[in-house]
Amino acid sequence: MPNPKPTTNNSRIHAFTDDALSDFDATALATLIKRREISNTEVIAASVARAQRVNPALNAVVTACYGQALGHARREQSGFFAGVPTFVKDNTDVQWLPTQHGSDA
Repeated sequence: MPNPKPTTNNSRIHAFTDDALSDFDATALATLIKRREISNTEVIAASVARAQRVNPALNAVVTACYGQALGHARREQSGFFAGVPTFVKDNTDVQWLPTQHGSDA
């Protein structure tokens, strides 16, 4: 699978590639994971790869917990969105992560 650099066009950055995330939204990914058509690990790995690909241009990821996310993906999970990746803004308190309030939000 190719690992292209992010496409930029007039300050637009595009990270979509032919990976496990495809162009699915969170509910579609949750359904595919639940049906075991794709695995949590595949989805998280694709999410990490996309984040790493665009972050040099965006500088959006302050605390990268990619290894923890992959480790967590290997454990059994429950809930509708189990296995669906998410990113948390650093103005939200999350155990073990710094809360920085780095924006006007």
